Amino acid sequence: MAFVGFSSTKYNTKSTHIIHSQTNVSKRNPFACSRCHNSCFLGQKPFVPNQGRRRSYLTMSTTTEDTVSETKGKTFEFQAEVSRVMDIIIHSLYSHKEIFLRELVSNSSDACDKRRFLSVSGGSSAENLEIRVRADKDKKTLTITDTGVGMTEQELISNLGKIAESGTSKFVEALGQGKADVSLIGKFGVGFYSAFLVAERVEVTTRSLQSEKTYRWESHSAKNYTVSEASEPLESCGTQIVLHLRDDSEEFLEPFRLEQLLKKYSEYISFPIYLWKSRTEFEQAEETSEESTEQQQTDSEQKPEKRRVPKTVWDWELVNKNKPIWMRKPSEVSKEDYEEFYKSIAHAYEEPLTYSHFSAEGEVEFRSVIFIPKSLPFELSQDMFSDQSKSIRLYVRRVFISDSFTDLFPRWLTFIRGVVDSEDLPLNVSREILQQSRVARIIRKKLVRKSVDMFDELSKRDNDDYETFWTHFGKYIKVGIIEEDERSIRDELIGLCRFFSSKSGDKMTSLDAYVSRMKPSQRQIFYVTAESIAAARSLPIIEKLKSLDYEVLFLSEPVDEFMVNNIPSFKGKREKEENGEKKQVEEDYRLINVGKEGETVDLPELNEEKPNEETSKELEPLTKWMSELLGKRVSRVVSSSLLTDSPCAVVQSKMGVSPTMQRFLRVQKGDSDRMSAFMEAPVLELNPKHSVIRSLLDQVKQNPESSNTRDLGMLLYETALLTCGYSIEEPSSFAKRVSKMMNLAFSENGHSNDQNHNHTSSETPVVEVVQDSNT
Repeated sequence: MAFVGFSSTKYNTKSTHIIHSQTNVSKRNPFACSRCHNSCFLGQKPFVPNQGRRRSYLTMSTTTEDTVSETKGKTFEFQAEVSRVMDIIIHSLYSHKEIFLRELVSNSSDACDKRRFLSVSGGSSAENLEIRVRADKDKKTLTITDTGVGMTEQELISNLGKIAESGTSKFVEALGQGKADVSLIGKFGVGFYSAFLVAERVEVTTRSLQSEKTYRWESHSAKNYTVSEASEPLESCGTQIVLHLRDDSEEFLEPFRLEQLLKKYSEYISFPIYLWKSRTEFEQAEETSEESTEQQQTDSEQKPEKRRVPKTVWDWELVNKNKPIWMRKPSEVSKEDYEEFYKSIAHAYEEPLTYSHFSAEGEVEFRSVIFIPKSLPFELSQDMFSDQSKSIRLYVRRVFISDSFTDLFPRWLTFIRGVVDSEDLPLNVSREILQQSRVARIIRKKLVRKSVDMFDELSKRDNDDYETFWTHFGKYIKVGIIEEDERSIRDELIGLCRFFSSKSGDKMTSLDAYVSRMKPSQRQIFYVTAESIAAARSLPIIEKLKSLDYEVLFLSEPVDEFMVNNIPSFKGKREKEENGEKKQVEEDYRLINVGKEGETVDLPELNEEKPNEETSKELEPLTKWMSELLGKRVSRVVSSSLLTDSPCAVVQSKMGVSPTMQRFLRVQKGDSDRMSAFMEAPVLELNPKHSVIRSLLDQVKQNPESSNTRDLGMLLYETALLTCGYSIEEPSSFAKRVSKMMNLAFSENGHSNDQNHNHTSSETPVVEVVQDSNT
């Protein structure tokens, strides 16, 4: 097993040679780690070769067998701390008992890795390094065997009976303070002791690379343990663990269940893992036919008939057939290999849109392959940030840790699929450790950088790949602009955004393309918000800009309004003429919401057409009358220079919210009365040149208290609400006013006679003039 520190081999960073020496146990602990000078707890400090990243220096010492021979056949008590941990493991209800297999197989892998390293450094042989897992239903045992470095007798005592400087020791300290999280048992950092999650008795038989003797360690319910020389020695060095499973853990005797767990946690272990399992084979069996003809009866020999007979065969089967694709060089991996790997980890049926295969070296070492799906995963279509979405699979030295670490990848990249294999994160990594880990922060930063590079590469393709990407994942990029802390990343995401506009037609445009089409006199980027693109195209407030051939961006999602608040300006390039030469000039352009009060549209054409004092004074009777009629429905009524074809428009007030945002907030809060309490009423803008406004002004001057005049004023306001995307509070009252105005129009044009009048009076409902209580 990979019981690092269980061999008496020690590693020193001062020498490039291996030195064998005899040490005195009473003076110096020969099993101490050269870094922390403490005995390494089982599985907690797995050996990892420095694969060329740093120069490794090694010193090895061996312990004489005489110093520990007196312990043969003796029973020992666990340290008090170990007993407390065992008590919690055995008697606590734990829903992830399966983790024990990951821990033990990982230890086995580390043991093989250590033996391989020693063979390279010391000149010894290390052949047939492997791990075997076998279940016996009759005996209710599960056996895990490896051909790794093994352990000596003293290492069994030192390392399986006490807790050294490890994650488990910290757990015990927290346990004493009453702050320990029991859910971490068997999941992060308990190594060998996780075997007691499923076993009532554990036997360990091991032979060290440094010894010819085989020793046996045994513990029943983790109360105490016995160490003795094994009656049946192992043929070569290595370790065999036999778990006598409890009744509630018999599921781990099923080969199918074991294969499932081995593929989940240990599929990419670098040493072969064999599982003892059955398969059905068919063999040909000869059978004499009972039916025979008269001619066959006369024959001396009858030809036998053959049939296929099923036969169950038990044999060792290799489990980890797949090789970690991220460990290979990108030049050695074909596109088909990447696509098949993506389908296996993402459970997808289609190939990815693009991928990135990279490695990081230096202060942090890790390898990664990340993919962009071609379509939105099902779970994300139900919930944009679903907890069921498994974006990144985290491995530590090819050992699967988890696919639920949200701290390793930002929320706005939850649609990315891939793997990360770190050489620097500890194997006992937990959520708390990951949050505090400097290594994890560096990995996160590099993953975000590579993801944005993939988006940029997609945007430069000549096909429709980026349009496909934006259709499915554009909203995540917008969330990234809101949530990303790094300014450089946020600026790149802004450049990757796509919008429909008044000039883009059926295609979307970027802010860079918008700036390149701007008129020389334009220094602002214009946009409006609406419930849909069709509604945005028909907004009255953009009529003037469209007539002057200025481009307006259309924002139709609630997240857009949050996003633009994080984009006060955009730095873009456009062509300008200086000294008779055309040059690309980079400038900052402010984004202006045309449909919001207080956002000044700075254009020379509009400055010339702004309502003057004379026009405003002429329209003052109507604006004052409309303000009194509408009351709290509007914050104020003003003249506008942005309207051409429409008589009026309702726009967002300076401290208010858009109609799209109003609907979004009402859905989120569910209480429209409370929402409207802090929503500032919109502004009603009138077109002083429109014939309807001029006619209503005359009507107000002549008969301001007439019910018909008041109904016309209300109709004017309500139609403006509809055309600008707002909701009408009383649709029935609006319908009655429309019916009344239609009747009046027909009567005045002479289209009604007595018969029609009688017909109308009998079927048309009586029109009630609904007046606001505030007026």
